Amino acid sequence: MRGHRDRLTPGEALQVALTAVGAFQGYVQHADSKVATVTTVHLGAAAVAATQIGVLAGLRAPGRPVLLGVAAVVLLALYAAGFFVAGYHLVQGLRPRLGGPAGPNRFGLAGGEPGSSPPANVTRQEQEAWLLAGRLAELSRDKHLRVGRALPWTALMLVATLLWLALGGLYG
Repeated sequence: MRGHRDRLTPGEALQVALTAVGAFQGYVQHADSKVATVTTVHLGAAAVAATQIGVLAGLRAPGRPVLLGVAAVVLLALYAAGFFVAGYHLVQGLRPRLGGPAGPNRFGLAGGEPGSSPPANVTRQEQEAWLLAGRLAELSRDKHLRVGRALPWTALMLVATLLWLALGGLYG
């Protein structure tokens, strides 16, 4: 049986909503850290590939076995596919999203009309906080999804780069 003490006061309900906003903001920051980490790996692989592109050209040089030339072209195509697809998802994970909750929201930077929000009672503030928490949850989910989509393509880039370095070391 629920008693009177089981109900939250409006102030307590607002505190719960604001705590949820803080938690979801943390989830967004966690997703941003993942995007930054995968982007660093992505750019690192691109830097290695850029400095070693001559290795692939050497594998296609006259007098080399045709199979080495074919392998070089395949590795370059795999690398390029990984680079562009992973890059697309990482850019989507990094791009700013300015759409906040609809209408004025004193807790959201980008929501509603510019300017100050009209005065609101605690219940309205709680509703605004929950709207922002929902928007932050969507944002976090999208960023994590983008990281998940970028990872296999980034791995493809790394494998292609390592294979062409290995072929260059063996036959270069």
